[in-house]
Order: sequence, then C-alpha cells, then structure tokens
Amino acid sequence: MGHDVESPNRFPLFSDMDGLFQLLTHWQDITGKPIGIKVVAGDEHTFDELAKYMRDTGKTQILSRLMVQKVEQVQPIKKWRIALVYQFSGIRILDETLREYGVRDQVKIIASGMLATANKMAVALSLGADLIYVARAAMNTVGCINAAKCHTNLCPVGITSHLPHLEAGVVVEEKRFRTANYLRTMREGLFMLGASCGLSSPTAFDYKHIALRKSDNEVRKYDHIFTGSTPSRSESTDDKKTHDFIQAHRDSKSSVKEEPEKSTEQVIYKMEERELVNS
Repeated sequence: MGHDVESPNRFPLFSDMDGLFQLLTHWQDITGKPIGIKVVAGDEHTFDELAKYMRDTGKTQILSRLMVQKVEQVQPIKKWRIALVYQFSGIRILDETLREYGVRDQVKIIASGMLATANKMAVALSLGADLIYVARAAMNTVGCINAAKCHTNLCPVGITSHLPHLEAGVVVEEKRFRTANYLRTMREGLFMLGASCGLSSPTAFDYKHIALRKSDNEVRKYDHIFTGSTPSRSESTDDKKTHDFIQAHRDSKSSVKEEPEKSTEQVIYKMEERELVNS
C-alpha cells in the first residue's frame, strides 16, 4: 500500500505467440471462462502476427475477446504516445487484420477507453467493435474525480477507500440514481443515433455511417477511403438476437406496472430529513 507498482510494457512470462497462447490456455483451464487480452495498435501491421498465428494453429477458441485500449491507459508516459495510433484507428486496424486472415467471426472486439458518450460509441461500433466497455464514466457518476489515489486507500470521495470517514462519501441511496440515469441516457442516445441512420440496432453501424473531415473543404465517407470496408452486420445472427432481446424487454415493461422512480432531489431530501432526525 502506498508503493509504486511496476507496470512494464511487456511481460516476462512469454516472449512469443506460443508462450502467450500457452498462458491463455492455462487461464482458460483454471477459470473455465472465455479469455481475452488488451491490445494497442502501433501501425497497420501490429496484429498481423497474432491473426496469422490464430489462423495457422486454429486456436481461435482460446482467445475469444480482444479489447482495444486507449493509448493513455496502457502507457501513460508521454514519450510513448507518439509511437501508438489513436484508439479509433486501432479498432479499424484490428478489425481489418482479423478479416484479412479469416478469423474475424471467431473473435469479439471490445472497445474501451473513455467512450463515455453515444457518439463516440457509435463511431467505435462503425469501425468494427462488437461491444463497448464502460468503466470510468460509470465511476464518475458515483462521484469519482480522477484523483489517481485508488491504490493508496485515500480516495477523497471514498470509492476505493475502506476508511469509514471516507467511505461515508459514497451514499448509495443517491448515487445509484445518477449511475442509472447515465446508463439509460447513454443507451437511448446510442439507439437514437442508430434510428437516425435507419438502423433497428446500433450493432448494425458500419463504415458507411461515418465520415472523416480531412480539411475544412473536404469530407469523405469511410467506406470510400478504405477498400476493406466492414461487411454489413444488419442481418447477422447476433443482431437478430439483440433485436429479439430488446423487443422482449419492451414487452415485459409494458405488461408490468412500474412504480414511479424517486428523483435525486427526493433522495437528497430524505437523506437530509434522516440526518436531522438522527441529530
């Protein structure tokens, strides 16, 4: 506690693809769960070795998740940022590389790295991501101020602290509404963007739905820039399952009479009332 944690940019446990997949197999045997790794793109050929190994060995059932990280999260040292491509470009590079080697349909791409708003999520999905991983944005709704003291037990807002006087800052009765409101609003915004593009689900976003402004006078569609545009996912099995799940959820909500939700103001008022009674 309170000491620096060494976080190297490579691991001593393996030095090649064989070693990596042996370690992944070991973890899969222990957990019995799908295994994934975090990746960051350095150039157009970053993932060639990985995709080729998966194709040649047929070990695609071992690695089922690839999470494309934001650059700063993986290596915070400023001098390293110039050696890595931006997050959205990394998603495109990974998606196209996996397609080139014929293993794309056997791996799920998860985009992460402060994709906190619906428009950023829509871009990530359009570039080839299957899922969006939200962590920091949800923590912010609980009260996180990014003080970077998570490992010290001295989080000023109490989220990552076990000290009673700091833990008291996390009032679940209030914070749960903030988190729920954020996730609901973000989801509605994402589906609204999909509907604006004529899609029944955000999972059907594709290159053709986004454009790149190259200059003040030039805007080009992504599917015109890159020849290996992502195939349409609007008729995929996963999309049909998503659509059926959403429809079932809507049907269940319409058949159940919901109780009116308490607003944040009501919760705060009850908290203040309780404190007055206790005092």
